[in-house]
Amino acid sequence: MRRALRASVVAAARVGGLLLAACAGSCTTFNGASVPPPVTDAASDVVIDVAVDAAPDAGPAARSLLSMQDAARVCALAAKCPYLSPSLQASNAVPADPSNFSLCMHWLAGPFPPDRLGFGLQQQSVACMAKATTCEQAGACVSIEYLNPTDARCADAGAEAGTACADNGATVLSCAGLFAVHCTTGYYAPGTMCTKGASNLYGCALGANCTVTDMCVGSSVFDECGSTDDLHYRFNCDYEGYDCSEVPDGSLIGCLSGNEAYPCSTLDTSCSSDGVTAQVCDGYDYSLYDCASLGGTCSNKGGGGICATKNDKCTPFDANINMCSGSVVSLCVGGQPRTFDCSSIGMSCAGVAGSAHCG
Repeated sequence: MRRALRASVVAAARVGGLLLAACAGSCTTFNGASVPPPVTDAASDVVIDVAVDAAPDAGPAARSLLSMQDAARVCALAAKCPYLSPSLQASNAVPADPSNFSLCMHWLAGPFPPDRLGFGLQQQSVACMAKATTCEQAGACVSIEYLNPTDARCADAGAEAGTACADNGATVLSCAGLFAVHCTTGYYAPGTMCTKGASNLYGCALGANCTVTDMCVGSSVFDECGSTDDLHYRFNCDYEGYDCSEVPDGSLIGCLSGNEAYPCSTLDTSCSSDGVTAQVCDGYDYSLYDCASLGGTCSNKGGGGICATKNDKCTPFDANINMCSGSVVSLCVGGQPRTFDCSSIGMSCAGVAGSAHCG
């Protein structure tokens, strides 16, 4: 049901049940009149930009989203900014645990499945965050940004109580729902802007008065009209590791995982029933990480799901991980013991034993 939700809600923010976990009940939905998912766009002109994935996927060799230094910068921000981690997972289906620095580093600097769709787009998002110096700058790097109730953007008495356009049309801002949707991120087709549609609904769209037929443009782009408004949405499924396809019985078309939808409602990670795949919930569906492509299986030893191999010597949940020794923090990244000197990025090692991090 991502298709329906994303069409209308996407325009506003895409969080529904998952957002609730991040916003502790202070968020609403924007689907039609409440929840928030990212906006989609429908259009018929072909080349609707396969260029949306401006950063092409790498080859089959093992790769990482970020270097250790850049990953440490993002993980330090995740520990500092409570709404950043859920924003990244809801947008790109990439976890950045704010309370386990090593686990965050494992996802961002550890081996990434070589067959993961949208690697380039996901890498762009976290690379953007690595350059950020504030929570707001980092949140603008992804399509859905959850807002702190005290966010200055909503402190202005003139801010619309409901939803409105901001940043000269580049953002859909909902102070009532406490989320922002950034229309110029890689999730949306070029030319997408904050647009007001029927019933005063706002979305990141290509325009209003949509009449296109819901369809896939190639294997990555989904084109549609909103289900509760007249907005024209077009978005790149690769942004979250999905492809654009249709379930076998034809009852659903949109961003799926191999012609299947795997519904979920909480921002979490887990292992598939066969133990081959790590599943990351974006609040609507599970986005899949193929552990077999890394020569491993999925492990839920720490309670969540991560890819692991028989050659692993540690996990991010071990007792001697996330410990400070001066400015150096102990880590387990990709199943191997590592250390990182926080002073190399201008920080110190902070926090109590077991939950230490750069900060």
